[in-house]
This record gives sequence, structure tokens and C-alpha cells, in this order.
Amino acid sequence: MIAIEVSYRGKKKNLKIKNTSTIEEVLENLGINREAVIVSKNGEIVPEDERIKNGDKLKIMDVVSGG
Repeated sequence: MIAIEVSYRGKKKNLKIKNTSTIEEVLENLGINREAVIVSKNGEIVPEDERIKNGDKLKIMDVVSGG
């Protein structure tokens, strides 16, 4: 297990997840629609298949579109 910090909508959570987890799996576990958000890991935008390492900090941001 590894420990990560997740920020979403102004709230921070500390999570323990398995060492092989991806961003996509974290979003799924949190019940967040992956098509409605962008995720940064340690300050850089990353793809959903990115593996997570111990101590990583994820920031999940809602995608807003309009016309």
C-alpha cells in the first residue's frame, strides 16, 4: 500500500491505495466521472493511465465547457 493526497473541490483527502494503482482507478474508487475532470500529479497534468507513487499529490479539477 502507498499513501497519496487527493484534492478535489477544495477538500483534501489522504488515501492508501495499492502500489500498482493508476489515476483512472483512483477516480473510479472515488466515484468521479473520469470524462468530467482533469488530473494533475505533483503539479503536472497527466493521463489517466499514469501510475501513482507513494507520496504523490493529485489535484482533480472539474472540466467546464460552454458556448
